[in-house]
Amino acid sequence: MSYKIGCLPVLDSFHCCCFSCALKTSTLVIGCLTLVGSSLQIAAYIVYWLKFEETGPLLWFDSPELCLGLISEGAVLAFCSLLLLLGTCNEWSWLMLPHVVVYQLVVAGLVAAVLIFGFSVLFKQFFLGLFIILGGASVAAVAFYLWLVIYSYYRTLIDKKRRSRLRKEDLSIEKTAPEQEILTQQPVK
Repeated sequence: MSYKIGCLPVLDSFHCCCFSCALKTSTLVIGCLTLVGSSLQIAAYIVYWLKFEETGPLLWFDSPELCLGLISEGAVLAFCSLLLLLGTCNEWSWLMLPHVVVYQLVVAGLVAAVLIFGFSVLFKQFFLGLFIILGGASVAAVAFYLWLVIYSYYRTLIDKKRRSRLRKEDLSIEKTAPEQEILTQQPVK
């Protein structure tokens, strides 16, 4: 079941086709997969960047600077994944925030890249362009759902801390209320 905070729905658990697991476990798994994926991205593009002079442009890579950009993007995502894993294990929401923001930017960049690349190919080769757009949209939808799982756990931690803080304030008010009544009932001399 889910509920809404602001305009985004917040999930209670991660649901897939045949299983359901807790948000904390799902966030840890997504963080590990993101860390592995970004590490592989860094390694692959470093190898390609070092061999660029021998192999020349490959696919849509026409400059080694593009490889450096993708290496740095992978490094930022790997660092944010480490922060996510540390924040999830210790239930520190403030360490999860960089990953929540960066992952959303990655999803937005993925959507923009798929649309630009897909429509540029669509006018040359219709079926290939259509495949790129539909495949990219599917990947973006899955990436957005995984972001929503991480965001839901982040919001759960924030709400948990807010509720505990309010509970502590209520207890302190309840403790001071009888003392205030005793003080107001005593006659002033």
